Amino acid sequence: MHRFIWLLFIVLFMSFNYMSAQFLSGKNAQILVKGFVKEAETGEYLAVDIEFRTEDKKKIKTKSNLLDGSFEQLLPAGEKFIVILNSDDILRKEFSFTTDEASEYKEQKTEWTAVKPKEGSKVFTGDIFASGKQNLKPEAQNTLKELQMLMRFNRGIHVDFLVSGEKNIVEKRKVELSKIIACWIREKERINVITGSNSDKNSDLTVKIRKVEDFLSR
Repeated sequence: MHRFIWLLFIVLFMSFNYMSAQFLSGKNAQILVKGFVKEAETGEYLAVDIEFRTEDKKKIKTKSNLLDGSFEQLLPAGEKFIVILNSDDILRKEFSFTTDEASEYKEQKTEWTAVKPKEGSKVFTGDIFASGKQNLKPEAQNTLKELQMLMRFNRGIHVDFLVSGEKNIVEKRKVELSKIIACWIREKERINVITGSNSDKNSDLTVKIRKVEDFLSR
């Protein structure tokens, strides 16, 4: 009996060593993601629920700290995730995140922002159009999809999509963007696409909250 237990211990010990080696090297290397969550405009640290969704629909959940907005999560290297930030006082946010490629354990730093909903808050500021043209950049599709998801999961907000650019193309840009938003069946009624001056000279699209409603009270 003692011999059997001893042999079982040896087998388990060797298996543990093998699994540990696989865990810490090669394609199974681990990344410790260390980051902060802040309010987009004020820089205030936020305590939010954080969910990582793998491509095969598995969920990994953690939270950011109330005092300094910090979080840590161990994840596989070189993998793509959908990240969801959510709490009672922010707009639910969904976006893509990929861990660094690595052959051994390493740390990866990141910083994410979320928006507390109030009139005038900026939801997005950035470039989606090709420089000096009315055409969308290839990567703009991902940005617009993220904005559509934000509208879909935050049904109480109404927003303005402010399109900027040179006079000879800004109206054409508005038309191009309006065609896309017209296909957003659930969200389009809460979106205005407008043109005008943009205080942020480095962007051609700014999305601002126009009105906030409590849709749960309806």
